[in-house]
Amino acid sequence: MFPDTVEGRAGSKQVHLNSLEEVQQGMASQGWLIPVVVGGVFVILGLVSVIWGRREEKRYYDSLVTRDDLREFVAHWPGRPQPGALKVGGWIAVAVGVVMAIIGGVLGLRG
Repeated sequence: MFPDTVEGRAGSKQVHLNSLEEVQQGMASQGWLIPVVVGGVFVILGLVSVIWGRREEKRYYDSLVTRDDLREFVAHWPGRPQPGALKVGGWIAVAVGVVMAIIGGVLGLRG
């Protein structure tokens, strides 16, 4: 469909165009990099979320120590879901990131 060479305007210079197979092979050789990068971002964001959740929980319970009514501190009731949700979501993001990085690594080694 496409010619292998293209003549320039002056007609004296010819430029070789890559065939579709060469382009696809070059893209496939770098295709493993995307899951590795995305996995790394997930791991970083997950760890930040876990640390943020721990700090929120610590700050919340430290503030309860200064109050007169310590029922909430001692019984952990009513529970406050936000720090726990941050920590759980962070660990899920870390797990997804590690799996994606492993998949990208396997694709990189095979390709």
